[in-house]
Amino acid sequence: QSGGSQFGRALDMILLLVETDERPILLHCQKGKDRTGLLAMMLQHCVTRDEKNSIIESYRLSEVLLGETELSKGKGKRAKNSSSGSGSQLDWSRFRGSPAAAMEQTLDWIDASYGSMDGYLDMIGFAEEKRKRLRNACRR
Repeated sequence: QSGGSQFGRALDMILLLVETDERPILLHCQKGKDRTGLLAMMLQHCVTRDEKNSIIESYRLSEVLLGETELSKGKGKRAKNSSSGSGSQLDWSRFRGSPAAAMEQTLDWIDASYGSMDGYLDMIGFAEEKRKRLRNACRR
């Protein structure tokens, strides 16, 4: 729920760029998942009107492309949890990877909370008029 305004601003900036600049846009972070994956999911929905299963599959592919499959099977490094002060170990492998279930659960939550992806996008200020402009600009 937090972050809606930031996603709205990011989508507005991408819309501005694709309408005014011919150059490609690169979205990235360390692994291309989490917030970047959510932004990519929203863009995929807006531009292609892809169904839920196609979006889930696209997210899952990032795990394969990034070589995260071994890490997601629990072969990640364990690091001391410095915030606990107790010397406990934190298994960082739980936070790696891009399993399809993560995106599926996210989309299910959006549907349950906002009725649909379009409902969420409306709520953050990226209404149908902007989505249509984005689709049209990306088809040029």
